[in-house]
Amino acid sequence: MVKIIVIVALFAVLGIGLGILFNKLVIKKFPENERKLGYVNTIIVFMITAAALAGIVQAKILGDAMLNDYSASIKQYINDNHSNIGFVRNGLDLSGNREAAVINSALTDIKAILPSYIDIGVSRGIYDFASNMVINQMQKSLLAMHPGNMKVVDSFKDENNFLTVTSILNGMKKSITNILNIVLLVIASIFIIIFVTYVIKSLVAAAKIKPESSGTA
Repeated sequence: MVKIIVIVALFAVLGIGLGILFNKLVIKKFPENERKLGYVNTIIVFMITAAALAGIVQAKILGDAMLNDYSASIKQYINDNHSNIGFVRNGLDLSGNREAAVINSALTDIKAILPSYIDIGVSRGIYDFASNMVINQMQKSLLAMHPGNMKVVDSFKDENNFLTVTSILNGMKKSITNILNIVLLVIASIFIIIFVTYVIKSLVAAAKIKPESSGTA
């Protein structure tokens, strides 16, 4: 919480400070009848950009914290309630022979330890579709002999080439983090583009006004 407050304060000070500086260096060169509106527009653009970037940083921090907490709680739940299941105890060695019976047994164990749609807070239809799709893709990848078909599983295995509860949770966390990063990057890019466009337009306008002002003086 303290970190978030510091971030908000930092971006607020930065937005106001840069806005005032931009007004003094650029907008001040505008004609007097346009200057007041220019000052206001600058503060609005700079503050909105600062607020948006602060919100994005906060979302990133909170998102990562929530994912870490959720992953840890699921792992603890599985260890507490499903420690007797073979996959939880031993995982699946991907370096060994990919026998159909062993793989299907591991996938059955994975299905058994997955949190329910109620635990996740989504509709049963969406849950069934997503979980079945992931399990089916993993099954196809594990049973396929060609290494190129192992992409789905590769994202969930650990450095020892084992598929475990921890490695699956880490893989899911990484996938969700990547999606979150892309979404936040797109949102940040939109605000940055608006900000840069305003700055460039103002600089071009100020550059056009400058010769006229100096010629009049």
